[in-house]
Amino acid sequence: MATFCYSCKIKLSFRNSFVWHNKDVCRTCLSKLEYQHKKNLENHVDSSNIFEQINDEHFTKEFSKKENIDNEKKRNKSRNRIILGILLIAFGIIMTILSIEKSDTTGEYYIYWGAIVFGIIDLIVGLTGWVSVKGEKENIQIAEYECTDCGADLTENDQVCPKCGADVSTLDENI
Repeated sequence: MATFCYSCKIKLSFRNSFVWHNKDVCRTCLSKLEYQHKKNLENHVDSSNIFEQINDEHFTKEFSKKENIDNEKKRNKSRNRIILGILLIAFGIIMTILSIEKSDTTGEYYIYWGAIVFGIIDLIVGLTGWVSVKGEKENIQIAEYECTDCGADLTENDQVCPKCGADVSTLDENI
């Protein structure tokens, strides 16, 4: 039996299904719910109508801006880890080569394992973070269509208009 997101009505897969107060929601709506719930707690606002709050047009724009800012911060942090990893690896290799060249006179040389290993770790962590931010960016639903009844923004996954409840599952075929 197919399960749909309680908020945006997209079909849920096993990987994209979460529960918020006994209601099945998608990853994007879960993020929106958590954000709005935190905001409601800070402003001492009742969260009983939270699903209506997250489907509000003003909220969607505000949340998209927040998501873009958060993703930019994560991307910058990942980029910095990648750069640090590359620098540490280069430092370790250069110092090892210099140590080997000086070993002709003493016979002793050092391999800078610490810099190389920590550089590799930072590089892997940075690349993993970079890929996960890219994946999150693809999960953010951007309005691609408008409801013909009320003009609300819709995504290609919407089956029902979140604003007026009109059946929009056939919009793809008409475009």
